[in-house]
Amino acid sequence: ADQKEKYTVGELLMDLEGCNAHRVLIFVDQSYPGTLAKKLLSSKKHPNVILISNSRGSEFTWASCFTEFWGELHPNQCLIDYLFKNVAWAASLTPGVVESTPGLLNSTIYGGPCYDNPPLTPEEVKREYMGCQNLPTAVWYQTIQRKDLLH
Repeated sequence: ADQKEKYTVGELLMDLEGCNAHRVLIFVDQSYPGTLAKKLLSSKKHPNVILISNSRGSEFTWASCFTEFWGELHPNQCLIDYLFKNVAWAASLTPGVVESTPGLLNSTIYGGPCYDNPPLTPEEVKREYMGCQNLPTAVWYQTIQRKDLLH
C-alpha cells in the first residue's frame, strides 16, 4: 500500500485513546491481527475496547465469512452468545477476541443489557444506548452558534 494510505496500529490506538464510550468494538477481517491484539492487551489507555478478528495472532486468513457472519447479528442478541454459539464461519480458523476489560462482550451490539426482562422498547434502546452520548460542550456550542447565524 502507498505510505499515504496506511492507517497504522499506533494511529488507530491514538484515535481511540480517551474515547468516552462504554464499549468500542473493532472488527478486523484480515490476516495477522496479532500486533493490534498485543498492543491492546498491554495498553492501560483502552479499557473499553474489544477486538474481534477472524483469526488469531500470526494466522493467515483464507477466504472466510467473517463479515457476513457479523452482518447477520440481530441488534438484541448478546454478543458473547452470538460469537461462541455460532462460530461456523470459523470452521478452519479460531476467532480472535481481545477484551481489554473482562465482561465487555456481555452486551448487545449497541451496548444494551443482555436478557432484559421485559425487553426494552425501541424508544428506550434509542434513548439509552444508541448514538453518541458524550458530546463535548465545545461541539454542542458550535452547533448552537451555526443555528444562530442562520436566523
